Amino acid sequence: MICEDLVAERIGIDFYGEMIRYFGNDDPTSRRLIEEILAQEEGHAEDLEALIVTLDAGPPGTHARDANRTDGSEAYPREGVT
Repeated sequence: MICEDLVAERIGIDFYGEMIRYFGNDDPTSRRLIEEILAQEEGHAEDLEALIVTLDAGPPGTHARDANRTDGSEAYPREGVT
């Protein structure tokens, strides 16, 4: 779930970056507002990345990607792969 949250944050970061480029110098007030939101989103992404690293540094079997799996199966299997 944390990895999915990170993906969502990165999508938001890309979107806000596009908005900033769209506004350019034509609407400095909106651009400044979006820049502040972008900074928050980047902070959220950094926090999630740090959390993933912390969880992955734990003892074997406690990695975020294991997600309480004890049978060796993938916690988040790729679509279409069996």
